[in-house]
Amino acid sequence: AILPAPQNLSVLSTNMKHLLMWSPVIVPGETVYYSVEYQGEYESLYTSHIWIPSSWCSLTEGPGCDVTDDITATVPYNLRVRATLGSQTSAWSILKHPFNRNSRTTFLLSVYLCPELVGSW
Repeated sequence: AILPAPQNLSVLSTNMKHLLMWSPVIVPGETVYYSVEYQGEYESLYTSHIWIPSSWCSLTEGPGCDVTDDITATVPYNLRVRATLGSQTSAWSILKHPFNRNSRTTFLLSVYLCPELVGSW
């Protein structure tokens, strides 16, 4: 059987922390690992065949990867992920639209601490 590629890629970006997420590849009784790669604007425009492995997400478990350390500039980034199980490797799944950390999908959260409550912590 061919290992299916991860699906439903999305980026959750809150307070300049960027999490690439996807639907997990389910293989009963097995642990599937994932690897993430990215392209910045330069790579996608001038060296389209070059993808850079994510700093923290090479053969990692779980359907998510913190790509904050990889998204260092305010330019569009292409992101992709693939699944690995033993000697099997899936095709790459690519985020549908390039991610930019300054896009409108990035959320900045403000926290207000009530002075009366802070003293009781």
